[in-house]
Amino acid sequence: RTKPSYSFVSVYLAGGDLFWHTDRPPCEYTITLLLDYAPLDAEGRSPWALKLTGRDGTIHSLHQGIGEALIFKGRELRHGRDTLPDGHRSTSLLFHFVDEDYDGVME
Repeated sequence: RTKPSYSFVSVYLAGGDLFWHTDRPPCEYTITLLLDYAPLDAEGRSPWALKLTGRDGTIHSLHQGIGEALIFKGRELRHGRDTLPDGHRSTSLLFHFVDEDYDGVME
């Protein structure tokens, strides 16, 4: 069982990036929901991949469509994004959760 810790909107403009990292304790589980991206690729997906390093060290590039959500263990899996190209913008909602018995900081 889990409980919510915190949520926020993340807006990236051209030149923005997300350095490779693992998340802080109140982010045991992360859901990232793509609200908007421009311009989308020919398949209607964001060309700006969220990259996750799997437990075996393999890097996985995940491309979301608008309205699609990804859930992952942000404390375990290193993740990041390359620099957002000129003329692109991205808006996502991030929801963070912890195990029900977590009693640490929630922000």
